[in-house]
Order: sequence, then C-alpha cells, then structure tokens
Amino acid sequence: MPKTRSAKYNDAIFIAQAEVDSQRNLYSGLVAQSFLDSLSVQDSASSWETIISDNNNTTIILEELGKPIGALSCGPCRDDDLNSQVTGEIWSIYVDPSYQRKGYGTSLFEEARQALRKAGYNELSIWVLDTDLRARGFLESLGLTCDGAARFDDYYGDGIVTKVRYKGDFSHQ
Repeated sequence: MPKTRSAKYNDAIFIAQAEVDSQRNLYSGLVAQSFLDSLSVQDSASSWETIISDNNNTTIILEELGKPIGALSCGPCRDDDLNSQVTGEIWSIYVDPSYQRKGYGTSLFEEARQALRKAGYNELSIWVLDTDLRARGFLESLGLTCDGAARFDDYYGDGIVTKVRYKGDFSHQ
C-alpha cells in the first residue's frame, strides 16, 4: 500500500529524476525531441530544492515499500482570472514511469485534493498539454472538466504548445 509524506530538501533529486523520466516518457511525440533531450536532472533538482523550501506550497512524496515513486506540488492558483483564495492549483504531478497506469497517480492526485481542501480551497485547477490525451482522460476520470481556458507556452523548444486548464469543485465532497 503506498504511503505519502511531505517532501524533504533531499528529495529534490528524486523528484527531478521522476520529472525528467516522466516528461521524456509521456511527452514523446507531443513536444520537440530537442526539448526532451535537453532536460537536466541537476537543473530540475535545483528548482525543486527551491520549491520544497517555499512555505507557500505543499510538496508530497508517494512511496511504495519505502521507495519514492511519485511526487506532486500544489498551492495557490497562479492564474489571474481565478481567485487564489478559492482555487488551489496542482502545479506538477509525476509518477516514476515504471509505476504509471497502476493507480499511483490517482492516489497522488487524491492527496493533492485533500491538501488543497485542508488549506481552505473550494476548487482546484491544473494545466495540461492540449494534445496529451492520456493526461486529459486521467483528469476527466477524476471528475475534472476542461474550463475552456488556454495558454500558449514556447519553452518546449520547437514552437508554441497549447495548454488547457482543467478544474474541479470539491467544496461539497
């Protein structure tokens, strides 16, 4: 049975590895290969050290038999068109590719939902690539809906990619 815990500073390298491995696995064919090839565990670990140290968010580790297999980070919604007092955001969620499609992502997502609810939010949001049908199906299976908001990012190395926002209301759950 998987267990969750708050991330510690020294978890940054694991989260970074999970992020890089997940992106290379899930985004292959969806974003520029040059972007995937350029991903650096060391650069990502440095960013995660900062995120873990920030008290304005929650970073959670999912473990199976004491081994970290997934991580997520969530906190106040960063979108100007949503009220950050009402809406929390899942900023990132990663599961080691060898553990994907086995229910661990759902467990991790439910931890995020609980953390955001405990922090006083009534809604949650998350952004995904519009072409990532697997992620979109996952979110829809959890009761989230695409709210029509879109943003365009060019940090994937080969042109603009479109992300769409999913939202869920859990104030009455």
